[in-house]
Amino acid sequence: MVESCTILTMPAHSMMAEIHNAPGKQRMPVILDRRRVDAVASSARGQRERCGGYRLGRLPRIVKAIFTVSKHNQRHLQFAFPNAKLFRMYSYIDVKRFRFAPLSRKEKIIVFVCKAMGPTMVLYHSLAARAVSRRNTLQGYDFRFLTGMTEEEVAQLLERAQILVMLNTQEGLPRTVLEGMASGCVVVTFNTGCFDELREGTVQFDHDDLVAVATTIEDIAVNCSTERWQRLALRARAHAELCSLDRQSGALLGAWAEVLRNQL
Repeated sequence: MVESCTILTMPAHSMMAEIHNAPGKQRMPVILDRRRVDAVASSARGQRERCGGYRLGRLPRIVKAIFTVSKHNQRHLQFAFPNAKLFRMYSYIDVKRFRFAPLSRKEKIIVFVCKAMGPTMVLYHSLAARAVSRRNTLQGYDFRFLTGMTEEEVAQLLERAQILVMLNTQEGLPRTVLEGMASGCVVVTFNTGCFDELREGTVQFDHDDLVAVATTIEDIAVNCSTERWQRLALRARAHAELCSLDRQSGALLGAWAEVLRNQL
């Protein structure tokens, strides 16, 4: 019997991302103006104060085991807790629900994940302004913000969408990106943090290089049927197919078995 066992999972921002992306749950609300941003930030500060978040006195003195969801998280958690045993966990992506569609059958839809709304809105307005002045070919595109949708609605949207944009870098390993990869979207991210693991199945950019992001999205809109983007979509799907239920359950059950066996 384990008498004392402290298990940490992922950082708070990653945990919240998993909660918001859980099956049947509503997605995060879109934040479009400064007043709402300030209100959300104020609410988050108040919640941290009430629950004692980020106070050193609330951290366990001895951490024996940690569940982590990416190599990036693992590196930082191992640095913070060098004596802890780290166990890698994996997401499960239902590839039957998140159905693959080749880019040649996709509609003119660009989906934005509603996180890191500062750079996301700069990118959106840049693309929209250039479309209005006919400096790109996005006049007929539908720009969607991923908000207020069930998992099934998200799956249907991603199956139709050409491009999924995720500019948030404070992530464990976001399910939404993996879902977009499973659905055959061209997934656009920055090349930092956990996204290094997804380099083969996404198109990545230096952090905050929004001009490069925008020009590449414009290129995809013109050339989405070319071999370059078709190959990327197929690699993305292959990566998503690795996110099986057997892989997830095997990692979780194996970790708990070692925790109990070794009295961690």
